[in-house]
Amino acid sequence: MRIGRESLPRGTRRRLGRIGLGVLFLLVFCFALCIRTGARELVSPDRAFSNLWLWVRLEAAERFDLPLKLQRSELIQASPYFFETVSRFRNLLVTLLCGAAIAVGGACYQVLFRNPMAAPTMLGVGSGINLGLLLLVAQYSVGAYAMMGRRFAYCLGLAFLMLILVMGAGRFAGKNRRSVTDMLLVGSVLGQISGAVVTFVRFHMEQEDLTVFQTLSMYGLTVNTDYEFAGKVLVLLMVVFLACMLPLAAMRFSFDAMSYPEEDARLMGINPGLVRTLCLILVTVMVTGSILFCGTIGTLSLAVPHISRYLWGSRFRSVLGGSCFLGALLLMICRAISSLIYLPGMGFFPIGTLAGLVCAPVLAMVLAQRRRGWD
Repeated sequence: MRIGRESLPRGTRRRLGRIGLGVLFLLVFCFALCIRTGARELVSPDRAFSNLWLWVRLEAAERFDLPLKLQRSELIQASPYFFETVSRFRNLLVTLLCGAAIAVGGACYQVLFRNPMAAPTMLGVGSGINLGLLLLVAQYSVGAYAMMGRRFAYCLGLAFLMLILVMGAGRFAGKNRRSVTDMLLVGSVLGQISGAVVTFVRFHMEQEDLTVFQTLSMYGLTVNTDYEFAGKVLVLLMVVFLACMLPLAAMRFSFDAMSYPEEDARLMGINPGLVRTLCLILVTVMVTGSILFCGTIGTLSLAVPHISRYLWGSRFRSVLGGSCFLGALLLMICRAISSLIYLPGMGFFPIGTLAGLVCAPVLAMVLAQRRRGWD
């Protein structure tokens, strides 16, 4: 007689696993919410949620012109850590959206190109974002901190340019038939070239400009933002995320057909070229926003889809939902850990570096347990 987890039906094990992940998500969220900004101590959960409830009430009073808004200053003064709690809550929401977006982008790329190593950061998008940041900082210096819209436009434009170059080179090398291997090679070459350009320019930058560029590329918009600006960041990211995720979710059945050769996909009534073009546009917008707001977190786009496929199967609907959830969870864990590690002279540990350290061993364990290649 089998006992323990293996004795349970498969469906029951999956439900218990989902419940466990949901509980883990809530626990990590509550813990991250209680971390004090710039101090190695925690706010009590009761105080944190009281501050959030007060914030909701005050926002409603401002929107609907309720009498409570006249007591705003007194209520905030009587609530310790009010602004810290609200800022932490907004940063967590930004982190969740960025983690979900970057992971979904990786899942889409792996299906579109039918390659387990395909990722937005490997096809020129990450290089374009770095070049856009470099150009913006070289032009505006410290003023780049407050240029949310212009920063997004610079980086998105250069990300699209790099993607077009990679796609065009792949089509040329494949004689009008896009070769995934050629595109990955071209993306790697362009990444090396752009990296060399960034290194050269950084070497000749003023110290102030260099600090701005390093801060924006490593930490994103989660630092050096005031209370009101953080709210605008959250609104912009939510608009970008919803505008891109809804069409991708609507095309989820087309992605299952895209996992087959193009001739078979056409027989199923799918236009592979149209699906690929729309997907690349939407994913590039999402990935650009995620890297701008949270820093260099491109590792998630490669690792999370493999983990999701291992846990919930290879159907794109399952991969899409699983990648969205796991990407948000893993990046939130990295955010909580990075907030507890303070480096003298640098600030908090970069979340992108920590994401790479966390995702690499998890991906290795998943691939080792599967003991097979791309399915």
